[in-house]
Amino acid sequence: MWKTFIRGNGEKVAYQIKRTVCTKKTKFQLVEILDTKSYGLALFLDHMPQSSEVDEFVYHEGLVHPALITHPNPQNILIAGGGEGATLRESLKHKTVNHATMVDLDKNAVELCKKYLVKWHCGSFNNPKVKLLHQDARRYLERTDQTFDCIFIDVTDPLPGSPSYLLYTKEFYQTVYERLSPDGILVTQAESANINNLNCFLAITKTLSQIFPIVRPYRINVPFYADLWGFVLASKKDDPFKIFPEKVDRILKNRGCQGLKFYDGETHRAIFSLPKYLRSRLKEEKRVITEDEPIFFLG
Repeated sequence: MWKTFIRGNGEKVAYQIKRTVCTKKTKFQLVEILDTKSYGLALFLDHMPQSSEVDEFVYHEGLVHPALITHPNPQNILIAGGGEGATLRESLKHKTVNHATMVDLDKNAVELCKKYLVKWHCGSFNNPKVKLLHQDARRYLERTDQTFDCIFIDVTDPLPGSPSYLLYTKEFYQTVYERLSPDGILVTQAESANINNLNCFLAITKTLSQIFPIVRPYRINVPFYADLWGFVLASKKDDPFKIFPEKVDRILKNRGCQGLKFYDGETHRAIFSLPKYLRSRLKEEKRVITEDEPIFFLG
């Protein structure tokens, strides 16, 4: 049996499936945990690949550590989404972090991840530093009076009908800015950064640049996606591009971050070093995502 999804622009990717571990339709999405021949256990949401046993560390280390390294003393963090618990796992590796709030809308999906994806979360949900909430992350941020040092947006793709698309708008990013501490940092997954599929990545970067003084897009090759995947770091004060590899490695050591398989100082410099054509496209980009013109209308 093969699991196939359309990647866009005339391309599709297929995975050979050995067995179905779990499939459940929740209130919000279809959750599938499948055993693939090439990538081991893998999570799919609404048929779209999310993470795999073989390479999930690439995505999750790449999402979390650049921001936490850039922040001088991250103590209180928030994760919007993050159902597998791996974003939580990576955040807790920094001994400076003493409070981690994870807000994921889909309780049933998180429970399935707790049960079947133990290698992802490694028991992080049980850490006393963690507060797990099942509610809309946008509404939570609009109502809370807390501030956070780092906020990670680790939610599903902004597709029509998805509850996630409102977490990619200028209005939402303004709310995030207001809930960050004076030297706070936001990081969001930002869709494909492949040369033939750049629209969302460019527009997310442009939108964040309307709110934050420092915006640094970066990209990582995620094998499970068969794609270069985009991320954007938006900071009130500190610039990740100005942190040299030696300092990254020193901070990781001082904070007790051990066992990383993807991220280090050399990788930090590499992922933020974008090719010339992409830097040019970013300078030319004019589209801003708003509630009136959500991301899936961009074309």
